[in-house]
Amino acid sequence: MTVGEWDLPTIKRFIEGLPGTGMQTLRALVAEGGSATPARIKELIGMKSLSGVKSAQQKAFRSIPLQPRPPGWLIEKKHTNNNQDAVIERYFIRSNLLPLVVEALDQIDSDIR
Repeated sequence: MTVGEWDLPTIKRFIEGLPGTGMQTLRALVAEGGSATPARIKELIGMKSLSGVKSAQQKAFRSIPLQPRPPGWLIEKKHTNNNQDAVIERYFIRSNLLPLVVEALDQIDSDIR
């Protein structure tokens, strides 16, 4: 793996490091085709707030070796007016990563069975 890449083993390790809120959010995004509004995610996972999404990802990043580490977040967010301080319009998984996320979840689920 080179810096800047999310590959299947890295995504799987990241997902395995996600605490409950992060895992629920990720699964909800996958179920919605990779993108959903905060309101829709809250509806799907039965939570009043998604404030733990960023901290869940930070925890999962600690499970990935320091070098090389992919840039950015696996679960990204789009803000109104593209301003980081603005309201979150949507959470999403980049379309090129969605198939890898689905495959990683499938592997994790089959490991549990």
